[in-house]
Amino acid sequence: LDHVCRLMSIAYTGRLQGVDELAWLAWVLEQLARCEWSAEAARCLLPDAWRALQEQKAEEVDAGQE
Repeated sequence: LDHVCRLMSIAYTGRLQGVDELAWLAWVLEQLARCEWSAEAARCLLPDAWRALQEQKAEEVDAGQE
């Protein structure tokens, strides 16, 4: 039960930040599987950092279509 509560807390954090929590969590798991992370480097895994990355990617796509 503790694991479920922790996971729901993490997912709800994403929701509060206005991100698609499932997409964000899937991305976080992919990133964790690829790299060794320090506490400082883990900040880039937070929902607001993920949202900024998604917005940057969308802008690049839009710029490429012009």
